[in-house]
Amino acid sequence: ITHSIPEAVFLADQVIVMSPRPGRIVHRMPIPLPRPRTLHSMAMPEFARLAEEVRGQLQASGALD
Repeated sequence: ITHSIPEAVFLADQVIVMSPRPGRIVHRMPIPLPRPRTLHSMAMPEFARLAEEVRGQLQASGALD
């Protein structure tokens, strides 16, 4: 569990986005980045795209209001 979007994308095989109270799962997103992941992985365009998708899901769920 983390509140850091880059950390979630870097560490996870799947990111689960939850709604604000009451916390419910609103989206499951696979993270298909190759392993092992290195700091270089964070500079990949796919990493940025995935992080932005997670951010969009959080905004859509109202968690970033």
